[in-house]
Amino acid sequence: MSNVRCQMTDLPSISQHQLLKSAYSGQLQLWKVFWLLYSPVLLGYVTLCASVLWFLFNTEIYPTFNLKTFLVLFLIVTFFITIILTYLVWLCAKNTKTPFWAYLARAYTLFFVASLGIFLCFSIPIILRFETHGI
Repeated sequence: MSNVRCQMTDLPSISQHQLLKSAYSGQLQLWKVFWLLYSPVLLGYVTLCASVLWFLFNTEIYPTFNLKTFLVLFLIVTFFITIILTYLVWLCAKNTKTPFWAYLARAYTLFFVASLGIFLCFSIPIILRFETHGI
């Protein structure tokens, strides 16, 4: 029985720079792009913006803060982040063992971008007409 211990330095590692470079070149595995970039970045961004909104509504900063501008910028930035991440998923979709996962990832991301685009088209005009007096 050998006494081999695996050190953390012995494991292959990939830096954030290498991860993004591999994704932009289309060489990264689909699961890594989807689960290590697409999902956490979008979830993290939405969580951050929701936290900022919660903070604004629960402090005295709210009356002096332009909520319309924040919401419109949030939606536009979310749309562009989603497009960039969707592009990475599409580039790396071919890097999977079965074509089913490639088609599913592309269909999901396309549906998400289309839904967000439609939502933007309807929500931004509503937000811009929204009056914040009395809230």
